[in-house]
Amino acid sequence: MVETGHNHGPPPAPVAPPLGSAREAGPLADTTQSKLYFTRINTKAGFCRVRVPFSSFRPVNPEDPPLDPFLAHTLTIRFEPRRQKPIEAPVGSNQDLRSFKLILEYIKALPTGQETDFVLVSCTGQGIEASRREQVLKAKRAGEDSLRRSGLGYTIIRPGPLKEEPGGQRALIFDQGNRILQGISCADVADICVKALHDSTARNKSFDVCHEYVAEQGQELYELVAHLPDKANNYLTPALAALEKNT
Repeated sequence: MVETGHNHGPPPAPVAPPLGSAREAGPLADTTQSKLYFTRINTKAGFCRVRVPFSSFRPVNPEDPPLDPFLAHTLTIRFEPRRQKPIEAPVGSNQDLRSFKLILEYIKALPTGQETDFVLVSCTGQGIEASRREQVLKAKRAGEDSLRRSGLGYTIIRPGPLKEEPGGQRALIFDQGNRILQGISCADVADICVKALHDSTARNKSFDVCHEYVAEQGQELYELVAHLPDKANNYLTPALAALEKNT
């Protein structure tokens, strides 16, 4: 995926700024095999940030194969105004209706892969004073949303209240749905973070986790599925396999 940040302002005189919506017929990718690929993105006046998946590029020659991002070596941007309003210009001067002003802040390629790029430890809200809980959760959720929109492969972990005790001593509960109430040791959370970095099952998933507990009779919210943390086996893969992605 390619991300561009640019400031699209009015073109310099004597050409008037384009009216209505406009579009950029780019980025335009060139490859080492001299094949051209293009895609179109919408733009607007002022600063804007646009993300363009490599999958959206189409070959200029319909007979060429799909774009291989690893072969692309040149990226260009072309502006296509839908319509422009001519203005009065000095006698003898020529107006180029294709002229425009574009300040390109940056272009960057966002990584993709099977494993997680970024692990974020958030919280469930349990153990926080009631007077501050809503404020804390609002800030935490905003951080989670920013990570999801970043284009990075992510894992968001929401542990119950953290405890200073040895890890690997109690089974862990993994869930989605804000139903976890119990705490968890800091050591167990750290182990989950490390394992999530190298487990493709954890990519693009958000989940709650706490120590196993036995619900009081009549208070069972869901079937408890516990996984005992053990350095000798990978408990994270089966624990996360049943959870939904892109959450």
